[in-house]
Amino acid sequence: TAEFLGETFQLVDTGGLVFDDNDAIFAKEIREQAMLAIEESSGVILVVDGQAGPTAMDEQLAVFLRKEVLKKMPVVLAVNKCESDKSGSYMASQFWGLGLGEPFAVSALHGVGTADLLESMFEGIVEKGSAIKGFGTKVKELEAAQQALVALDKGIPLEGEDETDVFLRQYGIGRDNEDVIQRYEEAMSAFDDVPSMVRKFSFFFCEDVP
Repeated sequence: TAEFLGETFQLVDTGGLVFDDNDAIFAKEIREQAMLAIEESSGVILVVDGQAGPTAMDEQLAVFLRKEVLKKMPVVLAVNKCESDKSGSYMASQFWGLGLGEPFAVSALHGVGTADLLESMFEGIVEKGSAIKGFGTKVKELEAAQQALVALDKGIPLEGEDETDVFLRQYGIGRDNEDVIQRYEEAMSAFDDVPSMVRKFSFFFCEDVP
């Protein structure tokens, strides 16, 4: 189980996916477990070896994922062992030919590049709707809450608010307090012909208007 951008999710290591039963011991059993994991997942991360470069097996897996999986859920390509700043990007670029979109240069050993990879996966899950409803929205809710705090601190109207809302919010009062709203509006109308600076001064003190 892991957590990223406020979402909790489960990662399953399939141990590879082999289509030829003669290529590995227990190839059939491994393939069945991998297929089951894919069927129950919301997205797939294909991990390849950046130092080895694209292989025939990588090509075979990419064809399978493009034809059978990509239409249902996002597939993200992780090019492992790309911890080098100088050669990592180049090694990852060799995998564009797999046809799975941008290859992400990562290093499982050093934790390099995983954030960008997971962000791309989350975006793909939301776009394809392959996870439960609401997945991937917590980060947007957090950003909205942070913006609201800044607006609250600076007295800036939030979306859909007017001057009255800002006043009530600054004093910790909701719009359901009709008496306060009426007192505020009456106080403001009494200063219609007064210079704006005086009206602004009265705005902050109109809570005391009887």
